[in-house]
Amino acid sequence: IAVRRLVVRDGAISVLRADGGGLVELGGFHEVLTATLSPTGDLALAGETRIDSLRVLLPHGSLGQGLAVRWLKDLSYEAATRSLALKTSTLQLDDLAVAVTGRVEGLGSDAPQADLTLTGGPVAVTSLLGFLPSWLAPQLDGVASSGVVSLAGFVKGPLGPPPPPGTPLPFSYDLRFDLTGGRLSAPALSAPLDGIEVHLHARDDRVEI
Repeated sequence: IAVRRLVVRDGAISVLRADGGGLVELGGFHEVLTATLSPTGDLALAGETRIDSLRVLLPHGSLGQGLAVRWLKDLSYEAATRSLALKTSTLQLDDLAVAVTGRVEGLGSDAPQADLTLTGGPVAVTSLLGFLPSWLAPQLDGVASSGVVSLAGFVKGPLGPPPPPGTPLPFSYDLRFDLTGGRLSAPALSAPLDGIEVHLHARDDRVEI
């Protein structure tokens, strides 16, 4: 079986926390996908996912305002082992390209085992608005920004259902985001802000900024 072209346009996706509150909002979701299914059940997927707007909701504001996202992917599913391999996978966050590699074993089970690595940058970007907390850059009109950003981390362990509130997640993760040499100018500022640094470290159910 071969799917020559599957297209999704202008979708919207919301990801909720275990308590029902908002965590991630995706707008303008577009998908172009090709797929082949072999007689043994092996599946190959390739294509591009594009998200026009991404917003990650945090206790003191949000991240991702104005950030455009593209995911170029070439994935394979092995039916015998029920595993998903990311042969080539690039997550494009504006000017930052993040390579996502690894495998997810035991798909279809109660707790698939993930072993994923993310690596991107450091690279100079022409707009920081998607990477800065909204309280630092609350408006988009007339704002100009630049800087050097990088992203690195991993996700390992069982991806089971959300645990009860107050209990640790079943998988381990460590994600680091770094911004250096940032510059931000806006009509409301008497002078540009230079030398901005933002370091975000998410691990052990904590986000440190």
